[in-house]
Amino acid sequence: MPPVARPSCLIALCVAVAPIRAAAGPAPGEAAGPGAVRSSGPAAGDARSPVGPTAVPAPPVARPARKAPASDPGPGVPAQAPPRRTAGRAARAPRPPEETGAKAPRIFPGGAFGRCAKGATPCVRPHAGRMVLAAVGLLGASAGLAGLLLLGERAGARDPAGWMVGAGSVAVSGAIVGAIFGLSTGDAPGDPDRVRPGLVGLRSTFDAARVRGERHPPVLVGTAAPTWYFADGGGRMRFLLAVGGLAGSRTERDPRPQATGDAPALREDRLVVNAAVDLAVGLPYPVMAPRRSSFLGRAELRVRPEVQIRRHRYRSAGADRVVERTMFLPLTAGMRWHLSPRQRFTFYLGPRFDFVRSWTIGGGSDEAVDLGGGAIGPLYGEAWYDIDVPFSLLAYRRTRRVHVVGLLSVGYVHSRFDGRSFNISGAIGFTGPVVASWTLRLRDTRSRWGAQLSAGAWIGSGVAPFVSIELLSPTRPKGP
Repeated sequence: MPPVARPSCLIALCVAVAPIRAAAGPAPGEAAGPGAVRSSGPAAGDARSPVGPTAVPAPPVARPARKAPASDPGPGVPAQAPPRRTAGRAARAPRPPEETGAKAPRIFPGGAFGRCAKGATPCVRPHAGRMVLAAVGLLGASAGLAGLLLLGERAGARDPAGWMVGAGSVAVSGAIVGAIFGLSTGDAPGDPDRVRPGLVGLRSTFDAARVRGERHPPVLVGTAAPTWYFADGGGRMRFLLAVGGLAGSRTERDPRPQATGDAPALREDRLVVNAAVDLAVGLPYPVMAPRRSSFLGRAELRVRPEVQIRRHRYRSAGADRVVERTMFLPLTAGMRWHLSPRQRFTFYLGPRFDFVRSWTIGGGSDEAVDLGGGAIGPLYGEAWYDIDVPFSLLAYRRTRRVHVVGLLSVGYVHSRFDGRSFNISGAIGFTGPVVASWTLRLRDTRSRWGAQLSAGAWIGSGVAPFVSIELLSPTRPKGP
């Protein structure tokens, strides 16, 4: 018969197991603290309990209450979102350039002065460019005018003071008018099919007679300007040709009061020939690194060798005399500055070589009387400011059948080859004429053929208005 366990041994075993249960947690059915849920398991002292009715229950162990979050305002109040974690972002924020040793990027003045033109890629700052052009033009015109009034002819025939006055005046006036157009139109994007010389054309210049009894017929000149564009669109070569003359004989009389009505008149027949090759190549833009560039507009390098011939035949009571003048410009070069998508400033400058010869015609045979050689003439130069006025280039309108573009141009030509001169005070014959013109370009969007109408005036030794009409080639322009 197996031995039976004594009650004292069972009691000792239960006492030894009680601390282990207390460490593991409360027994089923015991309270675990405030708010605890009562278990459905057998309680101590229950008939189903393995301990039996004589077991001593373990003392309850209270659990610490869960700490409410800092953002919890309490019962009955809606909870707020916890604050964002900024420690990581602050750690990832870039340090100032002076701490890392790198150069800080160039910051251009803001506002309207430093604003980029709309749709210009890369950036172009028209307001800043026009301000720079006006400042440089004002300084140049002031220096040239001081040279004309103080030095006079002591600087020689090649004195550039006259060109400085004319080019500086065009720069200042063009910048002012361009600023008005820029503020009114917002320096909107330009038209790729802007006004350029037509394929062929006809120009007529009128010169009113200023003395009673004189007759001044207009000068009719036919023009041609075929253009060859580079394949990459970075430049072009244009051939310029103009041939014409007086539409009849020009009659001049002696304007002195003592001259009688029977005084002989001088009649003139004139032939005009101009030939040039105009090469334009765009320069890289921006020239400097983007971080250092001011983005004042791209530029073009231009080279235009040219020759101009004027042949005059003077008819009088005796033998006729022919005078032929040739102006050779082999090294004329310049630049074009695109101050905005619609505005440009262009200048040319170079030496001038003159050739003159004359002979008389009498008795049905030509007799050479004088044959002159070449001579270095005054400095030749030009300055132009062009403003595009695109009527049809509006993004919110439908494409029209006729594409219309306008051009407002003002320029100065430092040459008295055609007898025109804009005199300033006592400086007579030092400056050339001023020209202002308006051009309207009409192109059929389907056939690509079009016409170009121009009207303007030469101002110098009077006012000589001119008009022209040109035929446009259907070739799409691919360069400057």
